[in-house]
Amino acid sequence: MGNVSEASRCGASSDPAVLLAELHRQYPEVRAWLGKATGRWWAMLPGYDRLVEAGSAQLLARRLNELGARRAPVEIVPLAQPVVVDAWVGALWGPDRAAGAGSVGWRAW
Repeated sequence: MGNVSEASRCGASSDPAVLLAELHRQYPEVRAWLGKATGRWWAMLPGYDRLVEAGSAQLLARRLNELGARRAPVEIVPLAQPVVVDAWVGALWGPDRAAGAGSVGWRAW
């Protein structure tokens, strides 16, 4: 499935705001929300005449997929160039994080 469920399964976030942002990113045409009174996840799909409801963001994403909701196109990001991490890492992250100085890392910018 490769969506909200993976982030939650890995413990990346259980924050409803983060899960909602991920739903909106993946399904930009869908209006989704977490009901304050119900504690349930809800969505409205264009061209679908009913509300979609689920007990979790993961289940809502599954239902949206089952109903054929259009997903945002996957952004292809070119691979980063490997760089050698030097002693400057210690100045940025402190001596504990600089233990791997001199090892190959990936440039994030």
